[in-house]
Amino acid sequence: MYKIKNLIYLLMIQSCSFVYSDCPSDDHDKLKISEGYIEISESRKIFFSDAKITDNKVLLKDIKLSTCENNSIWKIRSSSAVINDKTNDVEIDNSVVEIFEVPIFWIGDIKLDDKDTLNIPNLGITDSNFDISYKYRFKTDRSITTFEPIYTNGTLGASISYAFQNKKSHLTFNTFALNDDRNSWIYRLKSNYEINDGLNFHVDFSDVSGSSLIQNYGYKFLQTNRRALDLNKKIELTYLTTNRIFTLSNHGFESLGLLRPINHEKTFFKYEAFYNFFGWKLKRSSEYSKFENRQNAPIVQEMSMDNMRMGFPYKVFKNVDRTSRDLELTKDILLSKALLKTSLAAYWSEYKIKDAQIIENQNSSNFVIQQILSPNNTKLKIGYLWSTFNDESNYPILDSYPKMPSPESNISLNSWLGRDRSGNQRKVFLYYSNMYKGLNASFSTNLYEEYNFENESMIFKKFYAKKPVFFNFNKDFGNINIRVKGNYSLEKEKFMSNIFGIDYVGDSSSLSIEKNKFMMASYPLMGINNYFLKFRKNFDNFVLFSRTQYSFEDKTLNENVIGTEWSYDCLKFRLSFERARFFPYVPLESTGFSYIDQINLTNTVVKNNLSFEFELIGLTKGLKPLKNILQNGIYN
Repeated sequence: MYKIKNLIYLLMIQSCSFVYSDCPSDDHDKLKISEGYIEISESRKIFFSDAKITDNKVLLKDIKLSTCENNSIWKIRSSSAVINDKTNDVEIDNSVVEIFEVPIFWIGDIKLDDKDTLNIPNLGITDSNFDISYKYRFKTDRSITTFEPIYTNGTLGASISYAFQNKKSHLTFNTFALNDDRNSWIYRLKSNYEINDGLNFHVDFSDVSGSSLIQNYGYKFLQTNRRALDLNKKIELTYLTTNRIFTLSNHGFESLGLLRPINHEKTFFKYEAFYNFFGWKLKRSSEYSKFENRQNAPIVQEMSMDNMRMGFPYKVFKNVDRTSRDLELTKDILLSKALLKTSLAAYWSEYKIKDAQIIENQNSSNFVIQQILSPNNTKLKIGYLWSTFNDESNYPILDSYPKMPSPESNISLNSWLGRDRSGNQRKVFLYYSNMYKGLNASFSTNLYEEYNFENESMIFKKFYAKKPVFFNFNKDFGNINIRVKGNYSLEKEKFMSNIFGIDYVGDSSSLSIEKNKFMMASYPLMGINNYFLKFRKNFDNFVLFSRTQYSFEDKTLNENVIGTEWSYDCLKFRLSFERARFFPYVPLESTGFSYIDQINLTNTVVKNNLSFEFELIGLTKGLKPLKNILQNGIYN
C-alpha cells in the first residue's frame, strides 16, 4: 500500500468529502499535489514536483527515485512516472541514473513493483578491449525472460535467458552469440517435466560453435563454470514405482578441449529393483549400453594402434556395446556388544568391441564380500574386504575412473566409480571417525592389503600406494579453522597426496592459505600441486580482496584476482582485476600433443579482465558476494 506523505492530499480529500458536499464527482479523480514523496516500499521513495490522481492512477512529474533515508549520492531521475493503484506497479519513462548530480547512464523506460530489482549496465575490459552489456527483463506470473545486448572484444553480441516454472515442470534456457568471424554461439537448455505420477522427462543439452566464446567472455554471460571441460548433451526418461526405477537415456557432451579419456556418447537402458527380506536389503540392477567415440575417427584409430606413443593410459575404441548386471546384498546384525554390517556383491559385464573391421567379445565377473564390525560405545571400526582377482587391463574404460582416495573410499566395496573396473582388492582395515566440539576427524589404514592392478597403467597405480594411511581432520579454534586431508604411504615414506588449509575469519578481515597436492581422481587424471591465498580486509567505507593461485610445478601464477569494493550511502561500487589462464581450446586436427598436454586444464595464454560493477542498494540486484569471488574467481 503506497503512503503519500503530503498533507495537501489529505486535506483535499477531507474537503471534498465533508466540507464541500457539492463538489463535482469528477473532481474526486482529478486531485493535484505540489511537491511531495511517495513510499512505494519500506526502502524506496519517489520524490516529485507535481502529481495528479486520476482513474486509479497517480501521474508524477519531475521525479527522483532513491532508496536512502537521507540525501543520496545517487538517484534515478525522470520527467514523468505513473503509479497504478490496482497493480501497485510503477512505470518510469526515459529514466537516467545520476551520481553526484551527474548523469552516468540512461536506462530508458522501467517498470517496478515493490519487490522488483533494476538492472544497470555491466562494464569491463578484456585484454584492452572495452566491454558493456545491459539486461532487459520481462516477467509474467510463471516466467522471466532476460535479453542482454553485449559489446565485447570489439564485437557485438547478445545473450538471452528464459526461465519457466509451474507445478509439474521447470525449464531454463540460456544462449549467447557473437557476431565475430567464427559466428560463435553457445546455448544450454535444462528442463524437467513430470508427465504423470512417477514418469519424468529430463533434458540438459548444450552446444557451442566457434572458439572465441571459450577463450574470451562467453562463459561470463552464460554464468557457466569457465573451467568445465564439457557441455552436457543429456536426454533422459525415468519411471519410478514402489521399488523399481526404469531409466532410458542418451548422455553425451561437447568436448571443449582436445581429446580426453572419456569421450564416448552413451545410450542406455537401466533397470533397478529394491527388495527387503529377513532383514536383508537386495539391490538388483541391469544396464544395456551403447558407447560411441564422437572424436575425430583418424585420431581414434591412430591411438588404438599406438596408445603408448600418444601417452594414453589405456586403449581407445570407436564403438562398444556393454551389458552389466549387479547384485548387492546388505544386512546389519546387532550383536551383544557390537554392530556387524555384512555386504555381498556380484558384478557381471559383457563387452562387444567394434573397432574398425575387428569385432571382439569380452566378459568379466567379480564377487566381493565385506564385513565391518563396530563395537558399542566407540568410533572405531574394523573390517575386511575380499574380492576375486581378474586381469581387467585389456577391458575398455568407457565411463569409469578411480575414486578420490579418502578414509571413506578406502573401506568402500569398489575403489572405482562406474562399471569398467571391479574391486580387485583384498584387505583388512581400520577406520575411525569422530565429531566432537567442533572437531570432525576420520582416518583409515590397512593392516593387510593386496591389489591386482599390476598390468594397469602407472597413472592408475598411483591411487593404490602400499601401506597407506588416509586422514581427514577439520577443527575450529575460535575464529581459526584448520583442515588437513591426504594419504601417507608408510612403504614409500612420503605423502602421496595432501591438502592443508588454515582459515581465519574475523569481524573485519579474513585470510585463507591452502596447499594442494593430489592426483585428480576423475578425469583428466592429472596431478594438482599448487598454493592458494585468499584475503579480505574491511575498512570504514571500502574492502580490499585478493585471490591468488600459484602452480608449484610450473612456478607461475595460474590465477590472480585483486579488487576493491567501495560503499557510501546507498551506492556500492566494485573494481576487480583478474589475470588468469583459461583452459585450452585447440582444434581436434592438432595431433602432435601428448596425453598430458591434451588434458591440461591451464593454458599458456593469459587473459586480463577488468570489471566494473555497481549496486544501487535496495533497487538493483545485489553484487555477487565477495566470498563467492574468493572461492571461485570473478567469472565462475
